[in-house]
Amino acid sequence: MVYVAFTDKPRAEEARRWLVSRRLLAPGYAPVHDEEHGKVGFPVVRRLEEVDALVSGVRRMHLPKRPEPLPVRVPYDVVGGVALIKEGFRGVRYASEASKIMAVNKNISTVYVKVGAVSGVERVPRLKLVAGRGEPVTVHRENGLSFKLDVERTYFNPRLATERRRLACEVGSGDYVLDMFTGVGPFAVTVAKFSCARVDAVDVNPVAYSYLVENIHRNRVGHAVTPFLCDAAAFSSDRLYSQVIMNLPFSSLNYLGVALRLTRPGAVIHVYSAKPPSEAEPAITAICEDLRGEPPSKITWRPVFEYAPRREVVRFDVHL
Repeated sequence: MVYVAFTDKPRAEEARRWLVSRRLLAPGYAPVHDEEHGKVGFPVVRRLEEVDALVSGVRRMHLPKRPEPLPVRVPYDVVGGVALIKEGFRGVRYASEASKIMAVNKNISTVYVKVGAVSGVERVPRLKLVAGRGEPVTVHRENGLSFKLDVERTYFNPRLATERRRLACEVGSGDYVLDMFTGVGPFAVTVAKFSCARVDAVDVNPVAYSYLVENIHRNRVGHAVTPFLCDAAAFSSDRLYSQVIMNLPFSSLNYLGVALRLTRPGAVIHVYSAKPPSEAEPAITAICEDLRGEPPSKITWRPVFEYAPRREVVRFDVHL
């Protein structure tokens, strides 16, 4: 037997939040629907001595417990309504894991397995559908912003949500920022939204560019973000930038010379690299000395996320 608190159907979500806030909602039970009287009942952990205005009555009922979902054995990323599993786990049936993921996350309608590593400037992933509708176009929400994208034809990493907000807080309102590998615009839009800086956003992938333009308008930063469909290696500008974002972890150092050409004295270049600091720092210093005749005034770094066991993407802040 379990106590069930009933409320009018139009106020069901409000009542559920009220019960959760007071730690009264009983775990493991599904809500009860009384269609005849237009009520929804929420199982609670004890009898309510005083009934809140949201709760119209409490009954004691026999209810079956919902079975606990089986644990998911593989790590996965969630991009909007899509789950992305990384390939490479022995003895794993991906279709079975996909079913468990969808059981745990009701908003996920499509599950893909990422086949191989993302490579190239366009960073288009190779995906294999294992469950769901096979709809690659989705809307991902983070930091109060929304980004529309096609997971099959563009690159997007949801694990960088905190990093994007952190970087935006380090940019000044008067800064001119260059985002060299912007994709569908998560860094550019986040920086523009939270720092009030001006951002030039560059990408070579025409599909990503079309979503970039849409996401600029979707998040109302058209006054601050200018999109460019262009190879970053060929990008030129009349202005010199005070901040440059280089989120291309496996190739970013190949483009550092371009960034140096486009920055003013005192600028900061944010280089995301899969190389460890023991390799990346000397390489960055050598490039700066070769092209500017002097080393950076300072290089600081911090790990951003782990892309493989004991292998991290690191952000290097190169102060000129």
